[in-house]
Amino acid sequence: MSKADCLRSPNFDRIARLYRLMEHFTFGRALTRTRTAHLASVTLCQNALVLGDGDGRALATLLRLNPGLFATAIDSSGAMLRLLADRCAFARDRLIIVHADARAVLAGHTPAAAPFDLVTTHFFLDCFADVQLAALVPAIRTQLSPGALWVVSEFRIPPSGLLRLPARLLVRGLYLAFRLFTGLESTRLPDFTSLLEKAGFERIRTTHSLGGLLTAQLWKLRSSPSLQESPVN
Repeated sequence: MSKADCLRSPNFDRIARLYRLMEHFTFGRALTRTRTAHLASVTLCQNALVLGDGDGRALATLLRLNPGLFATAIDSSGAMLRLLADRCAFARDRLIIVHADARAVLAGHTPAAAPFDLVTTHFFLDCFADVQLAALVPAIRTQLSPGALWVVSEFRIPPSGLLRLPARLLVRGLYLAFRLFTGLESTRLPDFTSLLEKAGFERIRTTHSLGGLLTAQLWKLRSSPSLQESPVN
């Protein structure tokens, strides 16, 4: 059994109903703005794979922006999925909900709605260690159609400047808090940028906020993963 297999899924059921309040108290609307920064750029997509969307606020916005979009939402938290289902009830005929760890669903299996032309991961990749994402990102790629888009919202430690140390301390504190409340085993932000590039994705748009602590990115699956890699900011 690999190290990735040994790491358990965190239990977000414990904080599901309080999560929105906790987020607002800590960051105001900054995380919401990060989640929605690039959603208006994917309104031509038709079939979305939504991973770890939490209580469904970002997905509800996406479904309203794109009335023709069909979505498959996968999350390991049943409590979060119940909130998501309620919030997205207006589009239940366009939504499949899967209560499972995304790694288990995508490891050698094909969701019924595949292939997808859009992936959304909002503050989801930071729940995994590099070794886990090294397996998960290629598994996601196999479920996508050529030219598929990937919307990423994540925390980020600025590479330099006065905010680098405060950002590092804040991110460390967030990991400690989520370990306490959910059992999250990851302890640092993964290098998802390198893993996406290695899997054949090209970053086409990036927006930073809160002094570089938050990043909203839009990626596109290249027609050939042999093309040169895009630069990392």
